[in-house]
Amino acid sequence: MCLGNNGFQPFTYDCESNEYGDYSGIMGSSSGHHTAEHKWEIGWLSDQNVITAKEGTYSIKPLEIKQTDDSIQMI
Repeated sequence: MCLGNNGFQPFTYDCESNEYGDYSGIMGSSSGHHTAEHKWEIGWLSDQNVITAKEGTYSIKPLEIKQTDDSIQMI
């Protein structure tokens, strides 16, 4: 994938190189926050903040703010 004039284009030579490409992660944009999965992997989210989705409605709390152990931050 590369970033062209019209957004991401899978098969074209008319684009600029982008090694990481994930603008939502710190490696892709050099600013912002780690993704939920990365924060969990490095221990910034506890297992109590992560659930496996089942049927239902969930409220997800922001990743940028440390939450209590019963707040869902990753599904």
